Amino acid sequence: MAKQLSAILLILFTTIPCLAQTLYLDEQFNYQQHSGIVFATKPTALPAATIDLQLELFSPTGNNVPIQKPALVLIHGGGFAVGNRFNSRLIQLCKDMAKRGWVCVSIDYRLMGDQPILDPMITDTQWWSSLPVMTEQEFTKATAIAAATEDSLAAYQWLIANAETLGIDPTKIAIGGSSAGAATSLLVGYFLDDLQLLNKGDISAVIDMWGSLQVETTYIQTDDPALFITHGSNDTVVPTTKAYELSDRAASIQLPHQIYIIDNAGHGYDLNTVINSGGETVFLRMLAFLYQHVILSEDANLVTPTLGIASLALLAIFLIYLQLIRRQPSDQLN
Repeated sequence: MAKQLSAILLILFTTIPCLAQTLYLDEQFNYQQHSGIVFATKPTALPAATIDLQLELFSPTGNNVPIQKPALVLIHGGGFAVGNRFNSRLIQLCKDMAKRGWVCVSIDYRLMGDQPILDPMITDTQWWSSLPVMTEQEFTKATAIAAATEDSLAAYQWLIANAETLGIDPTKIAIGGSSAGAATSLLVGYFLDDLQLLNKGDISAVIDMWGSLQVETTYIQTDDPALFITHGSNDTVVPTTKAYELSDRAASIQLPHQIYIIDNAGHGYDLNTVINSGGETVFLRMLAFLYQHVILSEDANLVTPTLGIASLALLAIFLIYLQLIRRQPSDQLN
């Protein structure tokens, strides 16, 4: 019996560590999707006086879900003219993040066709009043870019206002997007603090998927959010040079950042694209980056392994077995 006990102990102590999962990195939860949540109502000229902006909310469910969770805001692309919160790539990314313990939202914002009316918090800034004279087409796009930024700020503010209900840690929020959504994310992360619409540290990290910054890169400062960049080498919509401009600026001021240029990829690609011989994907690198700069940014010594169902079952079996052993006469233990 003693030999059997030793064998079981050996199996348990070698198996359980392997089954341990790292919170926010490994899949360990189910998720729940709440659809069509209105996070703001904004004015437009067409087709109506106002428009309700909606988001898709993904939250982890199951055992051992943290009380306070990090959050990720995702913004779709479409040239500020088309697209919506149901972008399949962003929806899948939200699902993948929720399974790891994150709260993730994919948001709508006003498009050029909505003829957005900007809030005075934008139009009253020195930046807006100092913009050069533009053609009608240029002004329409500039307004749409500003509206997307304003609306994304509203989504962030909605998360903060509902942080307790949603179980969000308000100090651990990242923002990201693809194409126009990336451009918007970059403005939220690196420009709104200069307009005094956000404070330094409100955003922990920015994810730029084949986007570009719509203002001078000098707005990016050393104490701004960490920056993750991924871009296709053959992108003909947003030149790869835009990615390198961001990376060069970040490197020059020692801002934490990573850049991944995907060979032969165009404007948009699967985030599960393998980027090295070790089998790592764009998504896994992005996830590790977020873990480092959102989760570990203030908790440098944080180690949060959690036991999965299989390891908990093994542990329960061991405890039951141990109770049975204790009930055996002592001469049967030899």
